[in-house]
Amino acid sequence: MIQSFNTVLSALFAVVSMTPTQPEEIVEMTSTAVLEQVVALRPEYPATADELEEELVRLLEPVIDFDRFARGVMGGSTYDAASTEQRTAFAAAFRATLAELYARALVTEEIARIEIVETVLSRGDRASVQTVVVLSDDTRFNVQYSMRADDVGQWRAQNIIIDGVNLGLTYRNQFASALQAERGDLDAVIAAWPERLAQR
Repeated sequence: MIQSFNTVLSALFAVVSMTPTQPEEIVEMTSTAVLEQVVALRPEYPATADELEEELVRLLEPVIDFDRFARGVMGGSTYDAASTEQRTAFAAAFRATLAELYARALVTEEIARIEIVETVLSRGDRASVQTVVVLSDDTRFNVQYSMRADDVGQWRAQNIIIDGVNLGLTYRNQFASALQAERGDLDAVIAAWPERLAQR
């Protein structure tokens, strides 16, 4: 179950594009780009693990707002109290850990395709892209991308919901639990975040 969940979460990496376009086009274009990278690097994995993780980060950074994502995971009050260095360190740890986890998931369970179901626009700068992730064994998962257009019209993913499981909220709960366990020591939480997330 955990492996399947992590596999589907890897669909996170399907939201990226090199140029501003419609949100559903971003999902479709990047699905192709990411799956091509996986197919190319899977035969030599895990020797190609670092290369695959770097490629995922390279593809993601244009339209995944890791800083905003990390801020949501930290929670408003913790983020506001954190120093600039702590915010930057956690965003970096969050990004790198996700790349490692999902690269592993992508090569373990094959994603056959990602089908666009519908796109719902709201307020002009927000969109919900509904997709179905189909694995090679025909297992299917519903994945919803919550996206927002920035000031120049570039759509960026803000959150992901997988079969009703809110990814941002899931990680926020894990962060809050870690902060409680470390008795409010934010530096300790940041340092241990990769290990903690890898255990989930």
